[in-house]
Amino acid sequence: MILCSLYPPPSPRTLPRYLLLVLFHPLFITCWFPAISLQAQVEVPQAHHENAEAIVRRAVALAKAGDTRSAGALLQEGMRRIQDDPRLVTEMAGISYMQGDLDEAKQWLWKARRMGSQDPYVAEFLGTLYLLEGNVEAALVLWNPIGLPKISDKQLGTGLETVVHARLASMSVPLEAESQFTAQAYRRASRVVALQGVCGNVRQTSAPGSFPLELTATPDGDYQISLHCLEKPGFGTSWPSSALMLARGVGYQTVHLSHPNLGKRAIAVQTMLRWDARKRRAWMSTSAPLAGRPSWRLEIFGDARREHWRAIAADDRSLQQVFLHRKVEAGIAVSAVLGSRATWRNGLSFSNRSFTDSHVVDRAAQLSFDARLNGGSAIRYGHQIHTDILRIPTRRVYSFLAADLSAERYTGLNHTIGRQQLRIDTVWNPRVANDDGRVSFKIHGGLSQGQLPLTELFSVGIERDGSIHLRGHVGTHNGWKGSALYGDRYLVTNLEVDKSIFRLGVVNLKLVPFLDTGWVRDPERTYGSGKLRFDAGLQLVAATAGGTELRLSYAWDLRRRRASFYGWSEPFP
Repeated sequence: MILCSLYPPPSPRTLPRYLLLVLFHPLFITCWFPAISLQAQVEVPQAHHENAEAIVRRAVALAKAGDTRSAGALLQEGMRRIQDDPRLVTEMAGISYMQGDLDEAKQWLWKARRMGSQDPYVAEFLGTLYLLEGNVEAALVLWNPIGLPKISDKQLGTGLETVVHARLASMSVPLEAESQFTAQAYRRASRVVALQGVCGNVRQTSAPGSFPLELTATPDGDYQISLHCLEKPGFGTSWPSSALMLARGVGYQTVHLSHPNLGKRAIAVQTMLRWDARKRRAWMSTSAPLAGRPSWRLEIFGDARREHWRAIAADDRSLQQVFLHRKVEAGIAVSAVLGSRATWRNGLSFSNRSFTDSHVVDRAAQLSFDARLNGGSAIRYGHQIHTDILRIPTRRVYSFLAADLSAERYTGLNHTIGRQQLRIDTVWNPRVANDDGRVSFKIHGGLSQGQLPLTELFSVGIERDGSIHLRGHVGTHNGWKGSALYGDRYLVTNLEVDKSIFRLGVVNLKLVPFLDTGWVRDPERTYGSGKLRFDAGLQLVAATAGGTELRLSYAWDLRRRRASFYGWSEPFP
């Protein structure tokens, strides 16, 4: 203190001497700057606190008078001087909302939360903004910690009563008056409704598989909840739906007949008949709620095929084998919704397959049978589960995992085959109002143990009977099966972006650029791919509100430098 007294505050006359002391005598800085900093730390926050209160009052008064521009400018100036008070940021969100900019209002509210605001008003306001955009799950995630929303005691039904019986509707979406409706309840209801398969308007603006849910505020502050379900069209429901169902497969010598909701009991009957002489197939499935419970479902299915194969080598595209494949399979499966995050399926099936000489191909080109063409009877048990990995509804980012484990016992050959498949789907919807620009990325792989018949190896390519898409590799050649990549192990990725072109009534036309990569291992090094394959191209997709899609794909195999075109419809069968 004695030393510091040697350097009193400068006057205008002594200012040059003080500047020299700053340069050559650091004692000046050590004496005076800590005192200035201490004064700022002690005195300024109290002044800032008082100023924040005054600024908020003045801004609210201006906003109520209709001068939102001046109110916003006042708050901006206050935030420039006071950077640690979330009340200014919260009021700025209200100004943005009054000006009609919902995105900016959300950004201010998120900033207030990052600043540590614990005000329930911030969470309620932010959830309301997401609800106005139609993102119900995000609103529930923000509201649930503050006890919202409460179901009104005037709640009448669930919105599903026009589609299924009242008992099934109430069990699918259980709503108890004066209780809180949670995000977990919404997710579980979406899974149960998806398992029944009666609604076609699956939302793509939020999580895949979720359904439009309306929350309507009542005068007492509670909410009425209604699920909007557009029933899937069944054959015979109307002339347009029947014509569409028949037309989507007639170009491929296939007819689809289905009814997803017999007697309003969620009983589904689906059939597919293909009379193509080179790959005939008849498939049928019947499913219904198990013991009247919509969260459990029983399915009985049957499948019969008669396919002519011309197996082609993956590298040099030379003909390797020609044979006729016959297969008959019948089975039963039980599915269930496990809580709000997973759907489980167990299945048991019996099959018989045979491989014989084909009578419709050129015998001069026919080669010897592979040792893997083993027929006979088999019993198969499969276990599948579909569960959530990541859900960020406020960012509209979702990731799901699907696992399929099975074991098949060949009774005549006395050996067992095991198969494991894993798929991870990630979806991001950048738009709020629709799925325009939706980005999806899939990575899936599989491996098997045992000596599988050639037709039971993993089939990687684009083909109507396959589900592992590598869209630059068509699984049929001139109508014959056998030109895909086949192996006992594979790894495939699919990246695509949906871009809506225009909407015509209930049809949405989209252009989808994509990039596929794939690797397939064949122990015999004949039908697999020793190198990584890259396929890029475009898809033209015509999607209806009922869930039916017609896809036309043009892809370019970057390694072989050849183009391919393919068309198919979904869902298939």
